[in-house]
Amino acid sequence: MKSFSDAEKIVREVSPIGITENLCLANSLLSILAEDIIADMNMPPFNKSAVDGFACLRSDLQKPMKCIESIPAGSKPALSVTPRHCSRIMTGAEVPEGADCVIMLEDTRTDPSGKIIFIAQKTSDNICEFAEDVKLGEILLKAGITIKPRHIPVLASMGYSNPLVYKKPEVGIICTGSELVDPSQKPSHGQIRNSNGPQLEAQCLTMGIKPENFGIIPDSREKLKNTIIDSISRNRVSIISGGVSVGDFDYAPEIIKELGFEIHFHGLNVKPGKRILYASKDHCHIFGLPGNPVSALIQFEMLVKPLLLKLQNSLENNEMEKRILAEDFHIKNSERLSFIPVIIEPAGMVRTLEYHGSAHIFVFAEANGFMRIPEGIKKLEKGSLVDVRLV
Repeated sequence: MKSFSDAEKIVREVSPIGITENLCLANSLLSILAEDIIADMNMPPFNKSAVDGFACLRSDLQKPMKCIESIPAGSKPALSVTPRHCSRIMTGAEVPEGADCVIMLEDTRTDPSGKIIFIAQKTSDNICEFAEDVKLGEILLKAGITIKPRHIPVLASMGYSNPLVYKKPEVGIICTGSELVDPSQKPSHGQIRNSNGPQLEAQCLTMGIKPENFGIIPDSREKLKNTIIDSISRNRVSIISGGVSVGDFDYAPEIIKELGFEIHFHGLNVKPGKRILYASKDHCHIFGLPGNPVSALIQFEMLVKPLLLKLQNSLENNEMEKRILAEDFHIKNSERLSFIPVIIEPAGMVRTLEYHGSAHIFVFAEANGFMRIPEGIKKLEKGSLVDVRLV
């Protein structure tokens, strides 16, 4: 049985797909950037007014000033500002030559002769300096990042209307077990609703990947084999939920071997998810996740998601965050690395919950993450730094 760290290393060493495509800005969200984003202009491209007001000389603030023109945003000033003169200016407009500050409109009044009087005690310059935000040729975003909503205006501002991104891997989801029924059905005796299918699909969607869901496959070796063949023919990654342990109806490992896949690990020293399987053949990958829903949720985050990112040349690592434990925590079984559902509070504190094991998916009605507990640790004391992952 391999260690979990060995499994993480195996996943990290997978070769990326390397196929790129250009997507429009809206469709590029959650894709992995395949090119550095380089500034094609200075920003601001000129000295720009930060407020609506009057562009003038600071030395004239105590003197009446004659307004010589009005400068709307998008227009170039026609006149230079000279002593005892000013120009009416709008936010975002180019500051005229000669002016060294812009006074806010609400800090002025107009005297009977039509001249502008500064009525405040002091003012900031209120000028956004040329190229203070971005310089021509500067790298703004590096290839390998995941495009988030905050990156979209950066791309748009520099003219990357169709950024080059790495193609997302195709994913198939197969849920096995004759005891499973669709979530829309009322289970009869011995049946349970299929929660792993919708859960795994949702986890893929949070990465911008729309998977192919093959639905529920009963405990039939022939049907499962045909479905796996169908999935690997169309998908780069196939995720099988259930059927990977050592029971009489756990056909998946044997089928995967028959199809010529190399099984890199089948069983890890971890809880939950001990019976997780990972195999590959050529450019296809198969994950066999335990049927218990907490196992499926956590091991997708810890092993499947990193593989999906690596296939896209992502720079993201799979490091967990350090947070502070809010209370003492005792571990009954410390023989394996454990992941425990927890509440991760905004202030950084981690609180544990009553947790009944890997079938207890209802713990995630409250939990918003999980905590990593190294093997051999029997107690974590209040105030300890612990590794956590938000989900």
